[in-house]
Amino acid sequence: MELITAMEKRQSIRRYKEGNIPIEDLREIIRAASLAPSGKNTQNWRFLVITDERIKLGVADTIESKAQRISSSISQVDSKKGEKFIKFCKNFTTFFKNAPALVIVYTKEYTPEGYHELGAMGESMDFLHHLKYCTNPACQGLGAAIEHALLRAVDLGYGGTWLTSPNYAANEVNEFLKNETGFAPEVEFFMAAMLSLGIPEDNQKSPGRLSVDEVATFI
Repeated sequence: MELITAMEKRQSIRRYKEGNIPIEDLREIIRAASLAPSGKNTQNWRFLVITDERIKLGVADTIESKAQRISSSISQVDSKKGEKFIKFCKNFTTFFKNAPALVIVYTKEYTPEGYHELGAMGESMDFLHHLKYCTNPACQGLGAAIEHALLRAVDLGYGGTWLTSPNYAANEVNEFLKNETGFAPEVEFFMAAMLSLGIPEDNQKSPGRLSVDEVATFI
């Protein structure tokens, strides 16, 4: 498949047909992710690939349990916001229960060039915070890796969705995985995103895209 074709065909897939993804294809998707660029070649990504149905559903239950606690707390002040929060969780987060594969993506902090030097010069904490966390080189590299993975998935005939909404339950997910599988991310690495992967159902809609003239200025 031509690269531009994969780009144009890629969309967020939340409904999947029956069928598993062979381990060889999952390995190829992760290999593609690992080809992405990263600041100073830190390769600041790690992937946990889950195909075990019990573990995948356990991750979903863990997230939904945390979402329910949040929703219950919000509902004490605003019942509509509480209902909206739990509805979003079920429709746009734990839909991965129906996907044959779930990938949990981990990263670690990256200190950008000039951060320590500017701090020694007395630069404001507001600017240093912006430099390290708003422009965030670690997440830029991670985004490149995730996009590589999604494009390779499309190229192989699959579809997926990039999720960050489960991050509010990261501690609980980590605890569940450690208790049930013994898995724990490497020191300094933390959960940053998830990918659901599978064979996409047909005719799934995607939102429109802004034109080049709407997003770019040429000088």
